Amino acid sequence: RKTVDYVGTDHPSTASAYNNIGLMNKQMGHYSEASKAFQQSMDIYKRMVGIDHASYAGVMHNLASLLLTQVHHDETLSSESKRMEYNQEACDLLSKAYDIRLGELGSTHALTVATQTSLGMALASQVMHHASLRERKVKQEGTSSDGDEGDDDTVSDDHATHTTFSDSQWDLAEEHLRKALETALETPRGKQVPEEQLRARNSKISSSKQQLRGIKTRACATAAQNLAVFLKTRATTIVRAKEKQQEEQEEAEKKKQKASSNNNDSNSDDDDDDDLFSDLMDPPKPKKTRQELLKEMAQAKQRTKLEQTWLGEARELYEEALWVRAAIYKSPSHPDVMSTKYSLAELLEVMGEMEASQHLRQSIVHDYGDVEEREDDDDDDGDDDGEDDAETKK
Repeated sequence: RKTVDYVGTDHPSTASAYNNIGLMNKQMGHYSEASKAFQQSMDIYKRMVGIDHASYAGVMHNLASLLLTQVHHDETLSSESKRMEYNQEACDLLSKAYDIRLGELGSTHALTVATQTSLGMALASQVMHHASLRERKVKQEGTSSDGDEGDDDTVSDDHATHTTFSDSQWDLAEEHLRKALETALETPRGKQVPEEQLRARNSKISSSKQQLRGIKTRACATAAQNLAVFLKTRATTIVRAKEKQQEEQEEAEKKKQKASSNNNDSNSDDDDDDDLFSDLMDPPKPKKTRQELLKEMAQAKQRTKLEQTWLGEARELYEEALWVRAAIYKSPSHPDVMSTKYSLAELLEVMGEMEASQHLRQSIVHDYGDVEEREDDDDDDGDDDGEDDAETKK
């Protein structure tokens, strides 16, 4: 109010004040008030500096961030279709904000990098959430076919259960996540691992085949983990789709054999007529040529190779991010370190490396146990000190 009284409504300072009000309300969970404040800020910036200004892009970025927060935390969004709608709107806003910041500030500016990272994460969230919904829909259909209704009404929404996203949409999300990591590597900012630790580590693995990407800052580690999560999800989504397709083919073959057996048993007197009628209604499919079969085999092999490449790269990213986070936080029990360990353990399990996965899970339990023991020791020391003081006073 003081800003409006001092400089008036149509002033950049007033727009900035509304933006700050939006950020405050977002942190407090007042999403409707936050959205209204961001919109007011954008309206003022639009009139004062235009829609191609970096300040306008900044508020767009914040509004998109609000929408993504609502996708994950707003309990009033009861349907999955509404969440997907918010996610799509956030992607659109971030895409516009990124283009503006790219033109105004350049590709290596911290704000441009922040928007590109958010855009990559929003696109990744969109395709991964859609894949998850699709998987739930398939499971629900399987349950319904047995005579039971699904538990989640929201899964059956047409928007949420549309056909799976195309490769181009996965590629777009991956492109932004990769670019965000590349930029973070090229222009390192913020807290980073001391150079002597980096040199010591590099000398240890110089003789191995592992190639480090040069991740050494906390921001780089975060960008690396974002990409790793995406690559793992993309690979496992394809694997699950293949497994489901194989199950459907096997089920269809079983039904076909059962139907054929029933027809043979019930229509033994009119075999010739039935065969003719069957051929007219369901003509036999032409056999695939050798060239077509070889092409399908090559495509399947290429798909499998891609999956292994994605999983392998995700592992390298997780491992390097884990080392950097542990070195920066100087504690194996820091929440970010534990989170990366857990994600890496899940990935190793997907890759079939059960022993390595179990070893990592055991280290998580061990580190977590150390934290609890230290907390218990602190409590015990406090109680003892209190009793000693009481005895002294007596």
